[in-house]
Amino acid sequence: MRAAAAALVLLAGTRAASMQPPPQMPAPDLAHPQNTNAGIFAFTGRCAGCHDTGKDGATDRYALNRFTPEQVLASITAGSMAPYAQGLSDFEKRVVAVYVGGRPLGAFAAGDASQMRNRCAPHTPFAPSGDGDWNGWGAESGNSRFQRTPRLAPADVPKLALKWAFGFPNGNSAYAQPTIVGGRVFVGADTGFVYALDAATGCVYWSFRANAGVRTAVSLGKGGGSHRYLAYFGDVKANVYAIDADSGEKVWSDRVDAHPVARVTGAPTVVEARVYVPISSLEESGAGTPSYPCCSFRGGVASYDAQSGKRLWTAYTIAEKAVPLRKTSKGTQLWGPAGAGVWSSPSVDVKRRVVYVATGNAYTEPAAPGSDAVIAFDLDNGRRLWTRQVMANDAYVRECPGKYRPLVPTENKSETCPDDLGPDMDFGNAPILRTLPSGRSLIVIGQKDGHAWALDPDRDGAVVWSRQVGLGLDAGGGAIMWGSAADDRFAYLPITRAAQTLGVAALRLETGELAWRASPADGGAAPVSVIPGVLFFGSSRGRHAVRAVRVFGARKRRPRQRAARLRCEVACGGSLMRKTVRVLALSFLIVGAARLGAQPPDFSQVQIKTTKVASNFYTLDGQGGTIGVLAGPDGVLMVDAQFAPLGDKIVAAIKQISDGRIRFLINTHVHGDHTGGNENIGKLGAAIVARENLRARLAKPAAQANGQPGVPAPPMALPVITYDAPVTIHMNGEDVQLIPVTAAHTDGDTMVYFPNANVIMTGDFYRSTGYPNIDRANGGTMNGMLAGFDLIARTGKPDTKIIPGHGATVDKAAVAAHKAMMIGVRDKVAALVRQNKTQEDVIAAKPTSSFDAQVTGATPMTADRFVGQLYQELKATATR
Repeated sequence: MRAAAAALVLLAGTRAASMQPPPQMPAPDLAHPQNTNAGIFAFTGRCAGCHDTGKDGATDRYALNRFTPEQVLASITAGSMAPYAQGLSDFEKRVVAVYVGGRPLGAFAAGDASQMRNRCAPHTPFAPSGDGDWNGWGAESGNSRFQRTPRLAPADVPKLALKWAFGFPNGNSAYAQPTIVGGRVFVGADTGFVYALDAATGCVYWSFRANAGVRTAVSLGKGGGSHRYLAYFGDVKANVYAIDADSGEKVWSDRVDAHPVARVTGAPTVVEARVYVPISSLEESGAGTPSYPCCSFRGGVASYDAQSGKRLWTAYTIAEKAVPLRKTSKGTQLWGPAGAGVWSSPSVDVKRRVVYVATGNAYTEPAAPGSDAVIAFDLDNGRRLWTRQVMANDAYVRECPGKYRPLVPTENKSETCPDDLGPDMDFGNAPILRTLPSGRSLIVIGQKDGHAWALDPDRDGAVVWSRQVGLGLDAGGGAIMWGSAADDRFAYLPITRAAQTLGVAALRLETGELAWRASPADGGAAPVSVIPGVLFFGSSRGRHAVRAVRVFGARKRRPRQRAARLRCEVACGGSLMRKTVRVLALSFLIVGAARLGAQPPDFSQVQIKTTKVASNFYTLDGQGGTIGVLAGPDGVLMVDAQFAPLGDKIVAAIKQISDGRIRFLINTHVHGDHTGGNENIGKLGAAIVARENLRARLAKPAAQANGQPGVPAPPMALPVITYDAPVTIHMNGEDVQLIPVTAAHTDGDTMVYFPNANVIMTGDFYRSTGYPNIDRANGGTMNGMLAGFDLIARTGKPDTKIIPGHGATVDKAAVAAHKAMMIGVRDKVAALVRQNKTQEDVIAAKPTSSFDAQVTGATPMTADRFVGQLYQELKATATR
């Protein structure tokens, strides 16, 4: 069997005596590409012109969905469609096949249970047990993700260890959350298979092959006749299924929406012999292409009779159908309104006879009022009761430039793009319906910009309270992605962004006040799950599969954190996103494990922006620290090199400035967003120049934050010229001054002064966005930063431009103000240290609060990080 790229991991109630070393990561399998977005772009750019218009009798996208990836690939490589696919690379052909077919190539060969050796022995008929089960997405119809009777005590959590693991053959991602009912685990895979496993042993009872990949949780409900219990789920071709839970036999299925790129991503909710199915789409992913007739999809929810599969009603998040609006200069017909997909599971309110859904962003302008909203529909007939939109004007499609996509070049803007691109800060969370001890009901939900909301279901969704627990809109959100949880008193909201100050926030349901915040550094997009006394929080790094946080209720002290850690025995290096922690009735823990391969920034989407600063001096901005380029007859001198995957783009951008050879690369400090491209430039023959400490740290890096050994830089990435006293390079009419800075951001910082260009590049010891970052692990100090600011003041002219490692170019006055701010915060922290406050107490005191308004790009994350670094430095100094 080919090595699976996704796995289900079980932790049992006893810790293993020893751990095996991690397996070797397999090489990227280009024969099995799984990049759905790449497939959308390739299809839209090459195929949509005919298949979306019916040109020359071409089959439309809806009909194409009937074909398997293998059939599509055969057609475009050697069949009737081969002439039309000329010019596409083999990879592009394969991702098109995966996109159209809705599942990985080769998924059917090994994924069937009949091909597996771990089959379960004959079994007693399936029967739900009630207590301890976790049915569907949220464990109950209100999607609270709170299991009141888990059969797992808080004291048992530290004892959990790996029990078994189940691999999805040819799978790429384990998006589907496991469901645990009656001692069985029901889980789907992107291969299109759904499996029933034994919770105690991991053996497989049956598999069912859907028409496309399955990323929803499975929801169980009562059947009828010979089918006593049914399992419901959806696939990425917008099909919904009802399967016999005991045998895996299909009872009924239906295509819930006819749009070519519609899909079901949220789990169906089963209540009172009815199934409520959410409808979403991927139309926004390819809609920025000039040839695409953007956009016509609208989100919704459909109600079915649970036993017969008869559709009872369909309600849409946008009331009106899309209509023709105008044509582009290329003749592409544009449509609207569109968007507002329902990505998450509906929540059902039996008392009020209401179903609540949360919606995604709009695709077209003006953004429909049903986008970025919570909508209430009548449970029995689908009539819209109310809409509560929390963010207007969020019209967003991929590959379009705008304020919130600064790396997309404006010259690439398609006429299919919104004029005012929105921030894409909609809802991935399901609404949570809770009734408080006071009797009051609330709908609680987390938004992608980091906001938590509480709405009143008895007042048409009026806002009861809201609180920002992430980073906020202008700082990229945070964000609250796939799922929050709530018990009787608190809402628990996980933050995706990895930061010591974020983690998961617990808010009091009555008031929205912050009760406590636990801050695992890894961050996590996965939903949290709660049992009495314990909250389970999935890591984004994939190395630590689950972190258990003790819940202390209304007590003042911080919650205690304990991690049930996996050392990559089965799958590591990925992330727990919708692959969620699950609590079993048998005192087990199921974890939908990570995709193999970490998820770095999508460098293929990064564009390099060139800015001319002086006659022969330029900056390049892409992903990472700002690059400086001095060009002229003597060749090119660079300052910093960003990330390695951007090497070709960076070199191409430099070629637009000068055809001269790159002769020197100056590193301002050791961090990978400045030195990651060293090897690329070194191989071109450039001499890399840096501080001696920087070279030493690249050659023998410190341990990573997760405890893993640091990875040495390759030989070609190491500086060949080092110094610890000022150095001048005479080149292109400039006397480029490399000025060592006393240990500041790190202990290998350099400031670079270009006198003729009248520019100083600081690296990261000065950043014009956010609070400072004192990298103490790499020798950074507060006093060194202050000394560096004094050095800036003494160097150059009064009007010298200051180009920071990150952020906008500023003048010396801005640097002086930054220094004054740092001193002010330092003095406040020092006063608290003298009072013997703990680091947690000092951070909670918010000593930066009076400066937040004046610090551009200030976020809670950078503020709390800075305060923690100051505390550690001051405490270390005091104990010497």
